[in-house]
Amino acid sequence: MGVHFVVAKNIVSVLPPLVWASFRLIVAAFLMLVIAAFSGRPHPDEGWKYFGLVAWFSVLGIIFNQATFLLGLHFTSPTNSAIVCTLLPVVTGVFVVLRGQEPFRVKTFVGIATGMVGVSMMRPLSEFHWGDATWIGDGLILISVFCTAAYLTLGKRFMQSHDPVWSTAWLFFFGSFGMAALALPDWKLFVRPEVSPTMYLQMIYAIIGGTLIPYFLTHWALARTQSSTIALFACMQPLVAGFTDWVWTGRSLTSGQMWAGGWVFAGLIIATQKVRTVRVKP
Repeated sequence: MGVHFVVAKNIVSVLPPLVWASFRLIVAAFLMLVIAAFSGRPHPDEGWKYFGLVAWFSVLGIIFNQATFLLGLHFTSPTNSAIVCTLLPVVTGVFVVLRGQEPFRVKTFVGIATGMVGVSMMRPLSEFHWGDATWIGDGLILISVFCTAAYLTLGKRFMQSHDPVWSTAWLFFFGSFGMAALALPDWKLFVRPEVSPTMYLQMIYAIIGGTLIPYFLTHWALARTQSSTIALFACMQPLVAGFTDWVWTGRSLTSGQMWAGGWVFAGLIIATQKVRTVRVKP
């Protein structure tokens, strides 16, 4: 997902954000439904109850999430969006504790704080520009963070009891209709721009590597681990984004950036380390 900050920013500089969000969800839904149909996995048989829950989670985790993220990215920088998105593990941690889904663990929040120190080193706060040109975008990215945190919190039980392949396919399906409705005014005014072969490759990556695979892996992981742990890996996003920028632009990695990577990995280790219990023999 770290690569997606750079790629998405390039795409929404050429295409209207909602038009792009609508198009990529339609393609992702088609691909995922084909994969699910040929996977041989049994379809959930709960009828309208199942589809009602899927529709609700698609509104929260896909429509609101993607619309606010891409609109926000259009009005702000990849650096700002990457730093704002690192609030995801904090918000998710607060949500799951308040709902009683997970106990409060000091080591989890210490790990989050350690990872955020690394993020601040990777993307120095001096690069975070707050002003009339970015505050709208940063605010929309923050809304996207809250939508994602709520989705990870509320959707865990659903993903634990339903097949992740079919659930991802139907989430994209309902999400594509909702996003198309939001993007309808932009679609009416849309004029296809000249798109370079490189941009087409970035679009393919954004659909497969930035949408289809991350959502499926999130759903798969939700059934197997805690919501706060999944959100914690958001701290990796600025690190990956910085590495991608180095690969594409040829800028050399600084010692500070390398230290930042160490802090991020240390935070992940601290937060995900299991507590060992020592049994005392009578």
